[in-house]
Amino acid sequence: EDSVRADPRQLAPLFDRVGELGAVSAIVCDTVGVMTPQTMDHHVRALRDGMKRPLDLGIHCHNDYGLATANTLSAVGAGCTVVTSTVNGLGERAGNAMFEEVVCALDDLYQAKLTIDKMTLMRLSDAVAQASGMFIVPTKPVVGHNVFRHESGVHVDGMLKDPSTYESICPKPLGRAHEFVLGKHSGGGLISLMLAEKGIAAAPELTQRILDRVKAAKVSTNKAAIRVMAARLTELWSRYLSFSDEEFWAIVYEEMSRPVARPRGRSTLAKGTQPITMRASRSRNRASL
Repeated sequence: EDSVRADPRQLAPLFDRVGELGAVSAIVCDTVGVMTPQTMDHHVRALRDGMKRPLDLGIHCHNDYGLATANTLSAVGAGCTVVTSTVNGLGERAGNAMFEEVVCALDDLYQAKLTIDKMTLMRLSDAVAQASGMFIVPTKPVVGHNVFRHESGVHVDGMLKDPSTYESICPKPLGRAHEFVLGKHSGGGLISLMLAEKGIAAAPELTQRILDRVKAAKVSTNKAAIRVMAARLTELWSRYLSFSDEEFWAIVYEEMSRPVARPRGRSTLAKGTQPITMRASRSRNRASL
């Protein structure tokens, strides 16, 4: 727990000891997410250099600064062979290294020999989102709705020439496909493509008029529905991802009102002592630990 904020020279004998006791691996933990890829690399290498016994090192990163995946990959590069992560990054506070990101990065960027079927990542991510109520933001890497959608005129033009121009992750192994979408950043190339697919040969002037109207319609779109949805999500998260004071005190008062079974026999207090009565306060303030 929080081992990265300890001196690796002091940790090395401890890791050696757990190896002596039979452990085959030990986890390096960035419990509060304070490491950077550079400090993580230094920490893991210093720890390995100080150890006298062979022991597989693992890595467990939190995402408080949005570096959990990067720090995990840095630790792997420094010699960690056991990786912990969570689907969609779910975890305490800002969460943990994201399973789907780590898998794709190790597979694509590190050419690691994984036995994980990437075709299952989308279904797994969706299942966890539905079960947890923690829904996926559209721009989330690998599994987000917007990851393989292209709107910019320059990007669409490049994609039509060569998909690798603007896609570093191939969508096909994930069971996904790229798509072109119309919006305020669209260019005439996409309009011409869509017309051509319908057998319509349009003059540049017509294409431009259509594009101007598409952009104007997109800019003037009423955002009220989005604001309502955002407010509703915030309400749902507040309700289902926490335990309200009202619910807590309702349980307390209900349990306090139950008759208490008194033990048989006679109990006595030491001479000079007084019974202690605990009273529950109706204050909404939570206790701090």
